[in-house]
Amino acid sequence: MPEATILKYERERMLLSPAVVFVLCSLFTVLAWFVASLLSTAENSARFDRSALSLHYAFKNRMNVYTNALVYTRNLFQLKPDLSADEFRQFVRGMNLKAEYPGITVMGYVRRYSRAQLLQTLPRLPENARAVLDVAKDDYDVVVYAESLVEQAGNALGMDLSTSLPRYEAMNRAATLGLPVATDKVTRISVPESADAGAIFLVFSPHYRQGVKLDTPEERREALIGFVYAGFRAPVLFGNLAQDAKMQDSKLILRVYDGAEMRPEELVYAKGDLQDAGEFRTTIKLRAAEHDWAIDFMGTKDFAPPYSRYLPLMVLFMGIVLTFAVTLWARKGQRFAAKLQEDIEIRHLTEAQLQEEKRIVELTSTIGTTLKAEQDLESIVQMVTDVATDLTGAKFGAFFYNLLDAKGDTMTLYVLSGAKISDFARFGMPRNTEVFRTSFEGRGMMRVHDITKDPRYGRNAPLHGMPEGHLPVRSYLSAPVMSKNGKVLGSLLFGHPEAGVFTARSEAILKSLAIQAGIAMDNANLYRELTLARAQADSANRAKSLFLANVSHEIRTPLGIMLGFAELTSEHKTDPARVDENMKKILRNGRELTRIIGEVLDLSKIEANALLIENSAIPLMPFLTEMRNEWGLLIQAKKLGFEFEIEGVLPAEIRTDSTRLTQILTNLLNNALKFTESGAIRVRVSVAESQIDFEIEDTGLGISPENQQQLFKTFSQGDSSITRRFGGSGLGLALSKQLAIALGGDLRLGRSQLGQGSLFILTLPIRQEAGVAIDVVGSRPGVTATDLTGIKVLLVEDSIDNQQLISTFLEKANATVVTADNGEEGVTEALRTHYDVVLMDIQMPVLDGYGAYEKLRGAGYDRPVIALTAHALIEEKDKAFSMGFYDYLTKPVNRKALIIAIGQAAFFGGRGADANP
Repeated sequence: MPEATILKYERERMLLSPAVVFVLCSLFTVLAWFVASLLSTAENSARFDRSALSLHYAFKNRMNVYTNALVYTRNLFQLKPDLSADEFRQFVRGMNLKAEYPGITVMGYVRRYSRAQLLQTLPRLPENARAVLDVAKDDYDVVVYAESLVEQAGNALGMDLSTSLPRYEAMNRAATLGLPVATDKVTRISVPESADAGAIFLVFSPHYRQGVKLDTPEERREALIGFVYAGFRAPVLFGNLAQDAKMQDSKLILRVYDGAEMRPEELVYAKGDLQDAGEFRTTIKLRAAEHDWAIDFMGTKDFAPPYSRYLPLMVLFMGIVLTFAVTLWARKGQRFAAKLQEDIEIRHLTEAQLQEEKRIVELTSTIGTTLKAEQDLESIVQMVTDVATDLTGAKFGAFFYNLLDAKGDTMTLYVLSGAKISDFARFGMPRNTEVFRTSFEGRGMMRVHDITKDPRYGRNAPLHGMPEGHLPVRSYLSAPVMSKNGKVLGSLLFGHPEAGVFTARSEAILKSLAIQAGIAMDNANLYRELTLARAQADSANRAKSLFLANVSHEIRTPLGIMLGFAELTSEHKTDPARVDENMKKILRNGRELTRIIGEVLDLSKIEANALLIENSAIPLMPFLTEMRNEWGLLIQAKKLGFEFEIEGVLPAEIRTDSTRLTQILTNLLNNALKFTESGAIRVRVSVAESQIDFEIEDTGLGISPENQQQLFKTFSQGDSSITRRFGGSGLGLALSKQLAIALGGDLRLGRSQLGQGSLFILTLPIRQEAGVAIDVVGSRPGVTATDLTGIKVLLVEDSIDNQQLISTFLEKANATVVTADNGEEGVTEALRTHYDVVLMDIQMPVLDGYGAYEKLRGAGYDRPVIALTAHALIEEKDKAFSMGFYDYLTKPVNRKALIIAIGQAAFFGGRGADANP
């Protein structure tokens, strides 16, 4: 029917108009209510999905952390196979399991024995282990260490875990796979009648012999030693897991089942009442430690927030009210039927606007949800630019990163919308001119109705306006994209060929999108930084593990030689020649072991800023002559050429620490000798201005470019195959670099090429500023290094072996020695009998050396007391001297230094504590 006829009919039948209005408004109200319901449901569903995903990730992360704890504990046994029960207990307590790993009830170690091994080892095992022999089997899995964290701990020590089929199967799977494996829920064999609530399951991590292949299941089973295991209480583990997933409110319900199927008998944890379950429900399948779990995850009836539940009703109510209001208005407007056409047009326009608003709201909501999950910066800025171009009505859109040149002018184009990148190929980027400055500097929005009529247009050289061929733009709209800390990340810039296109509404839409883009870009940058930090941490952990393995090997090699030849010496006491040869080997390897431990301690002192550096004058030519003679013989013995060059006029002396300088040069020459099979080694010493350079050049293996980047880093080594071939702890260059810096100089790699050798350059200042030096204690008048005749010494030391060793040193120097086993006995003996010197160990049971010294001084004791300790740290030495100790000696004891210190203390003993050197 033509619209003119409708108008005529409406004038004649005015009662029809309110009915039409009522129907239309009712339909619109129902539509709005329906859309609000859909949006509310979609939002709540997304919230529920995020909660489920959070729970899934929390469980995976928690189990990874817990299994890593087992791996760390296993590494402890690899580093120290002879670990004692007390050391294991201290290690486990030091892990702070209750706080850092809630849910763990016990941490222990299981050793797999054959029957013959068990019979042989039985006297050293817990008393309970005798009972396992009652069952005749080939293998026994005996608990040798166990540390329980629950009140009713039970006693699993000595029990055979292989009598339990779930435990036995889990251990065999772990041994075959080489991975941590979890059991089904089990009963605590140590307290089977315990009323302890909640399911318990165990995780076993296999421990293999070192130095064997573990590539196949057969090789892994053959190399198996035992298992590190941990027991978990499901209520505590999953209870804390729920807190990690931010589920501490009461609007989520979950049931955790042991296994992939959700059977009632496999329920291990429950939270919430099933009667409160609402419409949202999902099943989460989890797998960790080679074991399956299933979680029935539900939302409560009131899971949705109040505003989300009541929004559709509010829309419906407001629509009904509006419908009746409009109907009443239409009824009153019957007298204005002539204006019906205008009303219809207004209604059509309103509906179009509502549809547009609906589209904007839906699109904005969708992009907001998408941006929260997006982690790629390029995708974020492209998405925001495209959507903003559409919603603002722009013809062209672009995002510019805030990368400024030296003048602060240039923005970098990153993405485009509505145009091709070739359209910008001939033109520069928008500059930070007066027009764009507000947006580019983050001070606010920029909106220009017609750029050609703006008073600021055309004032900037060299173009003074748009160049020929530029995109046709008159309307401009721009907004800054800001980070949370106020930094300008970039700018969104939009244009249109027509003037006056952008409105306040366009500006509001763009402002909202720019805020969402800033948050999303912050999150993406944070995710990228966290990913990089995690990768760096993983790399550092791998490097430290390799370092510990190498150092362990380097320490065990000389230690094993020393123990072996000591045993052979005890078997050939009647053969003086063999005993003498064995003792030489023991001493040589003892010095090598001392060197390795010294390197580790020196590196730790440097990192703790506690390395003491001597600053004294060194006669240069005698030092170089001795180095040339010593190393010339070693290098020529390997049939290598040796060149020693001196360029320029050397100073008579330099001021530095001769011990540390020798240590650096020894490390460099050792490396050159180790890695050079043929050719020559050249040492060049030269002077330039106020510094001296030591160049060590070889024709050896050389260093690859990628390994050169890691050369001086702690815990880092080059090719692992080279390390295995030539040995070494990997500390030499890292320590030498730090020592060179501590001496005021530097150590660098001059050049290196694979197969052609390397050149290292050590640079030191010729004369450092005079500082506090370590005075080398020498003999004073009346005291020699060999004769302590008439001197009576009280040795307070808890180690019987150290008592015998130190007493022998002193007695061979003609001193009289009396020993005490701890600080309390030492105080009693010192106050009862006159002694010329008291040699006091610091770490002792009952009463330590510091406490004993305070007691002696409190009793008026005025004879000299010398501290004896294994702590070679400057803080310990300063503490001893500040308390009043006469001198400070470190273990292992240097025989000559010991005798000199005793002689000086006895000679100057009348001065008491004030005689400290």
